[in-house]
Amino acid sequence: MKTLRENLLVQFSIVSFFVTVATALLMTWGLTTITRQNILDEAKNEAVDTLADRVLNKLTPADLQNPMTGQRYDEFHRFVQESVVSRRTARIKIWSRDGRVIYSTDKGQVGEQYPIKPELATALGGGTAAEISVPSSAENARERLLGTLIEVYAPIIFSEPRQPAGAFEIYQYYAPFAEFIDRTREAIYLFAVMATIGFYLALFLIVRRGWNTIQEQQRDLTHRVREIDGLNRITRSYLNQRYWMSEEIRKLVENLNSHISIAHSDCPICSGVTPSLVAVLESLPTPPSGMSSLGLTG
Repeated sequence: MKTLRENLLVQFSIVSFFVTVATALLMTWGLTTITRQNILDEAKNEAVDTLADRVLNKLTPADLQNPMTGQRYDEFHRFVQESVVSRRTARIKIWSRDGRVIYSTDKGQVGEQYPIKPELATALGGGTAAEISVPSSAENARERLLGTLIEVYAPIIFSEPRQPAGAFEIYQYYAPFAEFIDRTREAIYLFAVMATIGFYLALFLIVRRGWNTIQEQQRDLTHRVREIDGLNRITRSYLNQRYWMSEEIRKLVENLNSHISIAHSDCPICSGVTPSLVAVLESLPTPPSGMSSLGLTG
């Protein structure tokens, strides 16, 4: 644990790894979600711009008054099978404003009335809506066998009046889109992994280079501190020796001076010696201030 706290490179490696992985996962999830929404929008636009307009050309306002039966149903159903149903479009329904099925590829649902779902309500209000789901509501009992579908709702608006007379419900197979989404997701995952590894390695190399520089500077600083400590010890030893040598000389001179003072009165030749010794004593260095704090005392 001590190594982990002190080693910046190890700390960075751990933290940046988790941050980079989390960022990659978030980016992958975001791109996948955007791709899925784009595909849903593409299916909705295709249904509205192509299929709905094509079907609208075969409808009249009178068709929305009552469920299709007999010859009218057969004619319209033949058109749907030939021009609408395909490898991407499973079936369609046509709804009246009161939630009654005017036409359905499944003839058994024609004439049935169901509660209006929010998506259908959007289309009856003049908007478009789409969802990806496995049909589960009562009116979708026959569609459950088709698996996951894209349900697109679009308004039926004739030239006059300009208000929605009903709504289309177009079922498109989700499988072709799912395959594309899966391939796109795999490509995004691969790109995210490669980008994450490259980004992490680049950061790791940069930080490792900086960490190595810091380590070299620390080693150099430690070496210089040791050199300075060695010089300080040598200097203290030198000053200590000089101080004690000065003390010994001072004591010797003082002893000589005391003996000469005794004989001063009896020896005229020595009368000039005492001042000379005093001058020598005054010239000797005195202990520097704070000497005891430097450890120079005996």
